[in-house]
Amino acid sequence: MKKILLAFTILTVAAGSLIGCGSNDEPEGKSEEELRAEIRAEIEAENQENQEVQESQTTNPDGSISLLPIYHMNQEYPINFYENNSEPDFFTVQASGEEITLKTGSLEFEFQNIYAELVLHQFKIVEQTDDYYNIFVLSEADPPHGPDMFRFFRYSPGYDLEYLGTVVPEVDFEEAIIEDFTYAGVNINGNFYSYRDHQDQSTSNDGDKQFDASEVILRFNTNETIHFDLNEDGNEEEILYKPGDMSENGQLIVSGFDPIEIADFPFGETDYFVIARFSDRFGTEMNMIGILDHEPNGWPITHLFAITTPRGEDFLGSVGSVGGKLVSASEYSSQSEDDFNNKAVIIPGEGIEAPVWMSVTPQTWIGRNMFTFYSTYVSLIDNIDPYGIDYITNIELVIEQSITGYLDKDNNSDEVTFLPNQNVRFVATDNEAWVKVIADDGTEGWVPVSEITEDVFSGFRRFN
Repeated sequence: MKKILLAFTILTVAAGSLIGCGSNDEPEGKSEEELRAEIRAEIEAENQENQEVQESQTTNPDGSISLLPIYHMNQEYPINFYENNSEPDFFTVQASGEEITLKTGSLEFEFQNIYAELVLHQFKIVEQTDDYYNIFVLSEADPPHGPDMFRFFRYSPGYDLEYLGTVVPEVDFEEAIIEDFTYAGVNINGNFYSYRDHQDQSTSNDGDKQFDASEVILRFNTNETIHFDLNEDGNEEEILYKPGDMSENGQLIVSGFDPIEIADFPFGETDYFVIARFSDRFGTEMNMIGILDHEPNGWPITHLFAITTPRGEDFLGSVGSVGGKLVSASEYSSQSEDDFNNKAVIIPGEGIEAPVWMSVTPQTWIGRNMFTFYSTYVSLIDNIDPYGIDYITNIELVIEQSITGYLDKDNNSDEVTFLPNQNVRFVATDNEAWVKVIADDGTEGWVPVSEITEDVFSGFRRFN
């Protein structure tokens, strides 16, 4: 499928040529907030002038949608996000207050790490090489520091919108030709620019790269050998991940150990892998190699590998898998349904909180639980069975009939009554016999799974 590069422009001509100028000097007498206010005013004026679509879209003989030279935020357009779709997808890039979101169908993804008020409400779409995802580039003013910032995001259709990093190419946007990108930087007009704000998003193939105090995830390019002290014994291992394809399995190669054959991941990540700094509440600490894959239904899953000592000798092998794409806490929002369902977040000193498919009730839903390292199995496990920690859930329904609940997961505990015709939330479950329900009127209790039916509750959603 064709990779699409959505490039968002910004027109900024403020007080002594802030944008397109390399000067870091603040114009005399104007604070940074005043400069931002000027730019916001210019953007609003520009947006009023640029609401008409300049050219109509056409359909090519193969059914694909031709790209327009200029698009505008808050307008809906057809596009072929998926190469094999018989009908085009419709999408909107919506700017509202302090948020910019990509909306396509019933899905919504927020652009993070960006000052939304300083982005012009028009963008381009540039055709790139074949792949499974799209690259969004938003151009944002950077008062009082000079040239525009280009912020890069990777959109995996239907799954995720991932912030990659920021570059300041000091070229006019209309003249900027973005030819290629990696997880370390991007090629613009023939020059390579490294992302200047890696932090938790960092990707590097620096042979001396190790975690600093604030990092829990490092990203590295595939098909390139890196040097990393994986088991922190003072010696750096050579690490190479070669992704497979439909005809050949991949390989994870770590010096000093037998290569690990990675079974064919037809929907797996091919551009990068991660090394994550894991620690849990039981005192386990280790570095894990993470490889992102997707289930046939599109749900992300991360396979993890580490050096352990199950029999007193170092051994490189699998330490399990967690649902979702592995991210740091700064990349996760518990208020985002997409994050809740599709991201596994590393919590230092606790473990990995990850999504898990629930199997009870008519609802297709996902819960979350903490994964910690269980030395008996030499693997990560979620904490429902050994420690009785319930899954966190987050769905809203309407109760249609009065039912009885209980203060505890026990039919002999005190009863509570849930009255009909009000909204309720399922906030926890043991995924076996009980669901914790909170109603709008404040009633709270555990309801037996046998009562969670479509006769009692409405609003169940299902998806594959």
